[in-house]
Amino acid sequence: MGTCQTISKMSTLASLNIKSEIVFTRYLYLKDEVKLSLLVALLNKKDSALYWAYELYYSGFEEELFQHLWKIYYDFYYTLNPSFQDYFVKKYKEWKKPTTKDKERFVAFIIGDLMIRPHNLDVFMLRQSIHYSKEEFTSQSISTYEFSEILETQNYLQIANFILGLKTANIQIIKETVAHFVKKGIKMDEEKIIKRWKKISGFLKMDESVQILAFIMHQFSQLTKIQMGKKLYIIVEKEDILGYDTIFNNSATNFRCYKILPLAYLYTIDEDNYLSLFQLDRNKILMDDPDGLRKIYGHHWEYYASFSPLWFERIQKCKGKHNHETKRIEFPENEETDWTEEFYSNFGYEPDEQKREIQEKSIQKIEKLRTWKQFFEEHGKKGIFVPSDSTLSELKNIKY
Repeated sequence: MGTCQTISKMSTLASLNIKSEIVFTRYLYLKDEVKLSLLVALLNKKDSALYWAYELYYSGFEEELFQHLWKIYYDFYYTLNPSFQDYFVKKYKEWKKPTTKDKERFVAFIIGDLMIRPHNLDVFMLRQSIHYSKEEFTSQSISTYEFSEILETQNYLQIANFILGLKTANIQIIKETVAHFVKKGIKMDEEKIIKRWKKISGFLKMDESVQILAFIMHQFSQLTKIQMGKKLYIIVEKEDILGYDTIFNNSATNFRCYKILPLAYLYTIDEDNYLSLFQLDRNKILMDDPDGLRKIYGHHWEYYASFSPLWFERIQKCKGKHNHETKRIEFPENEETDWTEEFYSNFGYEPDEQKREIQEKSIQKIEKLRTWKQFFEEHGKKGIFVPSDSTLSELKNIKY
């Protein structure tokens, strides 16, 4: 291995003091699209979910991946799988311990466990409905007494509007919720629930109002006798995930860098045509130049990849510097080591020289073939909240 290929612990991007309009990952996918493809694969229970998760993880976005999974859990899974929360917290804490071995296994634990669990769109669609709603409900204008009355009416939109308007966690609201559902016959221990809430809310970087909303919608789901997910947990050995390890060149076997992308690209970024439903970073580029993304992918990939911790570290090892005006990485000249050669001999993926079918794995055209109404019909069957047709028709390019 060359000097640049000896990668130490990931650096952070704090020293850059600049944000990029797009970010390329380990294998030059767009980061925001990898996160969305992970979400879609999870909901569709596809094996590609692990691939997208490890693409983020091995790009250096380890913590961001876990926060993304927490968001997905509360938006889509909590209401039918509340007991999984304690297991998720346990695994997350283990993963964060410096002494934990084979940390990468914990990604597969969570992905695998979510894939075998039921989901719905209740919390996610309530959040989107409130965003697009023309009704004026605010948490400031509703007392906790009135909130109890709203719970009685099961007006999910009004409940969500009140809860999502809370700036911080409100223990009294949780107590009111517990009291209401205990009267309805749901068995709950208020003391244990409050204790667990305080423990988790101080540990996660989650929007606490979304957590409360998920908790409430779970109680309503129980009242309607919706079947909950089973308490099953998968086992993962290190050998099970070796296929997701980062691929390197090998001069001894004449395996060159330009051969990596054709081997690494196991999936196309939008195989099932869901990404058009979401707000995408690429659209900023395409508005100015319809061929802009292809130009960036082919000729400026090093610059945009450098905003991933993995690539930032690689470039730093080879003494590369950003030129933010030209959107290029510049390596020092007139030194004993040819740093340009050192970098490209180890990491020269040559995306511009790849066959069109290989390039399309990352930068395919995003076709608008689906609607949010179709998405709801596919994934909202196990929920209790049904957004109006007008709301579903208003939903466009959601930012997630």
